[in-house]
Amino acid sequence: MAGSRITRLRTTLQVSVVGKTEPFEVADVLTAGKVQRTIGGYAFELRDVNRIVEGQYAYTIEVSRGEHTSAEFNAFRQTLSRSQARLLDAQGRPLSFSGGSGQSGADKWTQTNQLSNNRAGAVKVGEPAKFAWDVPVETRTMSFPVEFKDLPLP
Repeated sequence: MAGSRITRLRTTLQVSVVGKTEPFEVADVLTAGKVQRTIGGYAFELRDVNRIVEGQYAYTIEVSRGEHTSAEFNAFRQTLSRSQARLLDAQGRPLSFSGGSGQSGADKWTQTNQLSNNRAGAVKVGEPAKFAWDVPVETRTMSFPVEFKDLPLP
């Protein structure tokens, strides 16, 4: 017969905390072409910012591991996937995310995002004027012991 309670459960919770960010900004994004920057020792390239059809836009961002180890790059990729790059109109209003895809490997992380300036129920914004991303360059992993006692099972 299965038990009805967990007497004691111990585990450790690990949380990544972003300490410092560095801005990656590109003005006149539709005409800027490829833009390369080194941020935190990683090579960033913004490319293919364009209008797909009226009101729909897309861009591709690629990050290479640069001088970092594979383990450092793997941890950085996970942090990047939780941060949000944005396309902004001339008034600083963000376009709405409408889809995307990505690839991740040992040396490169690539993300292609599609955005809209005319989403149902949202305020219509202008065409993209600026790319903006606060890139996390300093993170810290914090560990916390967690213990549960006398937990009833469903």
